[in-house]
Amino acid sequence: MDNCCIFPPDSKSWIDWIHASPMDPFSLIQNAALAGTQGVLVNSTNYNNSTWAGNTVVIKSGTSPQCSALETTNAQMTANAAQWNFAAQTNNASATLAPPLLRAVFMRGGPQWQMSLTLDFGGTSYTNLQLSLLDNAGTRGDAQGTVPVIQWTSAGFTGTNVFTFTFKAFGTFILGLRCDTGSAVSMYESRMIIVP
Repeated sequence: MDNCCIFPPDSKSWIDWIHASPMDPFSLIQNAALAGTQGVLVNSTNYNNSTWAGNTVVIKSGTSPQCSALETTNAQMTANAAQWNFAAQTNNASATLAPPLLRAVFMRGGPQWQMSLTLDFGGTSYTNLQLSLLDNAGTRGDAQGTVPVIQWTSAGFTGTNVFTFTFKAFGTFILGLRCDTGSAVSMYESRMIIVP
């Protein structure tokens, strides 16, 4: 999988898009955790059909995605991750940057690296989070009308939370995090440019 910003790649109109099968996030994401809790792959019945509210989730001010080596006992790998963090600007929080670009991040792919992304949920408390390729929300789902997502449930995700990812594909992908309070649903969009 590479450069999947346009979904599906051969769509000529919304007729093609809505009839396309959703893409499995596991084809891109090798591992995903939130605050140390592994996400679970589920077939969601509501990722692609909600009454949407405005999104308030943002990248936490003053933070940038960071790379760490999964092989923590290997000093060279640990140093390589530190050097990558030093040389790579993973996001741009400039006040003069067009707002949609504030959600664009560079992430390092490969099974030996873990990337962390710190999101601020503010004072809102979310009980269900579903992560998938954003364009899946434009489909009608699979044969059962469901969309594969990585899901977390809780009594309430609020404030600052750290996502960790390991990616197994390279390219540009738009991910959507469906955030449900139990009474309102919003979608946080992130363009992830995954590089070696």
